[in-house]
Amino acid sequence: MLRSMELACCQSVPLFRSGNRVVITYGNGPQVENLLVQQENSAPEIPQHLLDICVAMTQGQIGTMLQQVLDKILRVEGIQRDVVTLVSKGAIVIVGVGGGIPVILEPDGS
Repeated sequence: MLRSMELACCQSVPLFRSGNRVVITYGNGPQVENLLVQQENSAPEIPQHLLDICVAMTQGQIGTMLQQVLDKILRVEGIQRDVVTLVSKGAIVIVGVGGGIPVILEPDGS
């Protein structure tokens, strides 16, 4: 997964270099499934989490990894941007902050 993140982040460099404000979104279905299977296999010794908690856990995990990779690549490329991870009810977004206040849409599109 880390190699895929590096590739995606490298390919986004021209967008950042051009001064665009960039939002990266992703799905986490396979990671949620893996976590649910791990929890099922560890029951009853370890209490299982609810589905929404597993979704948030994997959103945070992927977001943190993506944030670290993107931040490193931007620094190597000499692009100064803050990279932020947000976990939300419907999605997680990575916002390259720079040149103004970022606009973040809610999962319902508002």
